[in-house]
Amino acid sequence: MKVPAVELLAAVLRMVRVEALGAVGGAPAQVRAVVPASWGPRRRNVLRSAFDRAGFGAPALVDVATAVAWHLVAGGVSLSVGECVVVCDVGAGFEASVVCRTEAGFEVLSAVAVPDAGGHAVDVGVAPGQPSPGGGGGRRSQLPVVFGISHVCTTFTR
Repeated sequence: MKVPAVELLAAVLRMVRVEALGAVGGAPAQVRAVVPASWGPRRRNVLRSAFDRAGFGAPALVDVATAVAWHLVAGGVSLSVGECVVVCDVGAGFEASVVCRTEAGFEVLSAVAVPDAGGHAVDVGVAPGQPSPGGGGGRRSQLPVVFGISHVCTTFTR
């Protein structure tokens, strides 16, 4: 039986919604979802539909690089209009984005995604041949891998 991706996502998001309702005692006033900058309209629309089917309504979608840039500013990093940051997101895949400060906020100027260059590929490349942590006979390093965390690689001025 093949289940559409939107239904799988909606099922997971329904569980998240139930947990959120229990934790805060009510529905959130706003919902934001962080997505790769390289995601086009098709993927973004599937995610929006899944949130809607799960009872959240329409979420605001924020690019990873934009979220990281706002986080930097909130943490005290000074980014003036025209300054840019390169954000490297190493998760299941790898994405590098250039995001620049504008009068209105931030704009992603470029994003490059390499699906096969994420955490597992880095893990195997750094320490090939080490036993898999699960002991299942697979070969993988035991180095810690952080998924879904964005790291600022470099900052520069345009």
